[in-house]
Amino acid sequence: MRAYRLDLLYAWSSSRGIILTPRSRIRWEENHSADPKEVPEGYDYLLISLVYDVDERGSVVNTGYSMSSSIRSGILEELRRLLKASWIEYADSPDSLNYRIVGLLSGFTGIREWRFKES
Repeated sequence: MRAYRLDLLYAWSSSRGIILTPRSRIRWEENHSADPKEVPEGYDYLLISLVYDVDERGSVVNTGYSMSSSIRSGILEELRRLLKASWIEYADSPDSLNYRIVGLLSGFTGIREWRFKES
C-alpha cells in the first residue's frame, strides 16, 4: 500500500483568485506539499491537505483531509460537507474535487475566474 498527500492551496484578494497548486500536480498518486508562506501579501488563503492510500489493486482507500485557512466563517462548514461527500464517502478525482472547491470559493468571494499561478 502506498500513502499520498496532495495539498490544494488557494489564495484570493478582493478581485483575484489564484490556485497555487500547479495544475500538473492535481491528480491521483501525486505527492505535493504547499506552504501558506507562498500566499501573496494581503491575500486570504485556504489550504486543504488530502491524504489517501492506494492499495495493491489500485483502489483508493483510507481517505482523509485537514484544512487550514486565514478565514473564519460559514464557508468552512460548507467545505467540510463537500469534503465529506466528495472525498471521505466517495473519493472524487483530485481534479474534479478542485473544481468543486473553486465553485464554493467563488460563491463565497464573488470571484468568478480563478487562475493557476503558472498561467
